[in-house]
Amino acid sequence: MKPIQYQQSQYQDVGGKQVPITIREFKGLNMFDPLSIDDVFFTDIVNMDSTNYPSLTTRSGYVVDYSVPISDPGASGVKGMFVFRLPDGTEELHCIFSDQTWRVKKGSTWRILPGQISGQSMSYQFATAYVDSDALSIHQTCLFMQSGGGRTYYYTEGQGTQVVSQLPENARYITSYQNRLWCVVDNELWASKLDDPLTWDINTAEGESAAYRRQIETKNGEKASALNGNFTRLTIGSPNTVQELYGGVPSQFNVQPVTFDTGPINMKSTITLDGIMYFVNKNGVYEYSGGTIPDKSLSEIINKLVKNVTQASTSNTDSFRVTGGTDGKKLFFYINDTFLVYDPRPGVQTWSKYSGIVPAHFAVFNNQLYIGDRQGRILRIEGNTDAGNAINWSAITKPFSNSSISQKLRWYKIFVQAEFTGTMNIMLSKTIDGDDFEQVGTTTGSGADVTKRIIIPVGKFARENHIRIKLTGSGYARIHEITRNQRQLPLY
Repeated sequence: MKPIQYQQSQYQDVGGKQVPITIREFKGLNMFDPLSIDDVFFTDIVNMDSTNYPSLTTRSGYVVDYSVPISDPGASGVKGMFVFRLPDGTEELHCIFSDQTWRVKKGSTWRILPGQISGQSMSYQFATAYVDSDALSIHQTCLFMQSGGGRTYYYTEGQGTQVVSQLPENARYITSYQNRLWCVVDNELWASKLDDPLTWDINTAEGESAAYRRQIETKNGEKASALNGNFTRLTIGSPNTVQELYGGVPSQFNVQPVTFDTGPINMKSTITLDGIMYFVNKNGVYEYSGGTIPDKSLSEIINKLVKNVTQASTSNTDSFRVTGGTDGKKLFFYINDTFLVYDPRPGVQTWSKYSGIVPAHFAVFNNQLYIGDRQGRILRIEGNTDAGNAINWSAITKPFSNSSISQKLRWYKIFVQAEFTGTMNIMLSKTIDGDDFEQVGTTTGSGADVTKRIIIPVGKFARENHIRIKLTGSGYARIHEITRNQRQLPLY
């Protein structure tokens, strides 16, 4: 009997099935239309940043280095921070607290300078200058501290603090340029005598070494809001004006207007990094390289978070709400009650968002970032916990879809490759935005430096046109990759 022979089956792939789509580079926050942005962006990130770019990593934690209890609930805690470099090359961290005390850290030891600071300013500025005075027995660099609504003080190691008697109480925005100290009195620009930052009387010297004053011309007569001195120029800012002063002596001092359309909203949010000045305006964050119109293109991508900064946010009684700083690598801004972080590295240029810290001032002391917060704490940024507490983090992707949003699709699998401690919660949403996520899984991490593959169940969402992914957790996390496997269906 002849055996029956069957033709061998020829298996064929289901039509429309795509090669897995992999994302291994993450570019931070993007507030533009979620359906139109690239897959590398997130629509929301909390406590994750680009430190280990191109992966996404939880931010660094902090240790409470020092704390001064706040008796007034409305006080802003830490009101000023500055790093003073002594002639021997060592550093001191100087802080002003809400109890009007001036406290200093050198090495690992804190001390309180004698006396209290007059005035009830919500923000204090600092500058350094060399003083050569036989009469005062000072022949070294001094630290100058200015309290808005109070007085200007100077400090030298071993001699305590003294008042700069020739400056009035309404002096503001102290800085240094061309071996002089500069400040604003009402709407007049003042400069000290050359190489003598204690002498501000324009009648005490003649010629090019004399103290200097001139009127500041601004749009609609608005008052100056910031001064920033560097090696080549003095930048004078007001909320709608940027001007530059050039020259080394009074006969050469020359003010050049840059723009009468925008300017820094306050001194605290004006930062210089790698020769570039960044400042907050009511319409966003601007980048200013000098001599050119300030450019806010870097903040357009998060414009919803930084627009409409009101004067109420920058008033003297609430000035902590708009501030800025840097650790020498990233830029930090606190705007509209949101802690934003910008990584300006070429090819990176990402925005992130932090929570759990309300910063008032920033300083880099002994190569570590310190943050003075509204609770009166000095936070030393290090480690993976917030004073021993796990850091809560989250990330929400854009709505993933076909290359054409109109084309139907069939979801097969979504994978996440990550290393993390604790648990990770996985949620999905079929909508474009909003907080209507549905939890589809929870997984436990294997610890730092151990990468784990996570399969996201998509059964309930298999026929949706687009899916958003939300990942949340507590502790350390580093997301390396998101991969999705999907099938294109006919476009009809």
